Amino acid sequence: MPATIDALISLLHNTFEDVVGVSLTAADAPDSVHRPELDHGGMSGGVVSLDAWRRALMPVLEGRARHLLAGRPNTAAIVLLRGDITEQWVDAIVNAANSSLLGGGGVDGAIHRAGGPEILAACRDLRASHYGKGLAVGQAVATTGGKLYARSVIHTVGPVWSDSEDRSALLASCYRESLRVADTLDARTVAFPAISTGIYRWPIDDGARIAIETVRTTKTSVREVRFILFDDRAYAAFAAAVSAE
Repeated sequence: MPATIDALISLLHNTFEDVVGVSLTAADAPDSVHRPELDHGGMSGGVVSLDAWRRALMPVLEGRARHLLAGRPNTAAIVLLRGDITEQWVDAIVNAANSSLLGGGGVDGAIHRAGGPEILAACRDLRASHYGKGLAVGQAVATTGGKLYARSVIHTVGPVWSDSEDRSALLASCYRESLRVADTLDARTVAFPAISTGIYRWPIDDGARIAIETVRTTKTSVREVRFILFDDRAYAAFAAAVSAE
């Protein structure tokens, strides 16, 4: 990683610590601090969440810092987070759907459960109209977000891993087509899972490489792409892909 990016990230981190007066890495660091002088700009009662900074806000700023200094115009900043994609406050989340669009397991099932019956009803409408045979692998289509924090869900069908056939272009298409659909929704923030790396058995290191490379090179009006990773192994794979220049 270029030293200028390291320096900017360190500056952001240190500036926050200076403002709140607490070292975030100290063993006895609290989850939040009370700073009445900061009771403005949405900070309720001057309570500053250090836990939110460590887990969410700092990764977002790191992603934007890397994007700014890397000089990639008309592409999205990339942010990596551990967590539950259904809890993301973004304009759209991407669902690793199956071709039927009628729900399933993994991320697909979690999104349908959290979003409620409105999502399934919208998917059924799609099947009854333009997608009578289902959604093709590598393509994407949007529905309402139902009860999710996100206003839209972008459904895309990832390819199943094959050791005898190169399906990398189809996996890249999932990310590219999802961003294209996001642009039609005027979405500025989009959360992705690691498509095809679960029950479709795509190797996580290669899946992360394809995901990061595709988002980095796709022209879009989306300003921020969040990859919501399920475990430490997936996070490490995506972090390595982000660091590769």
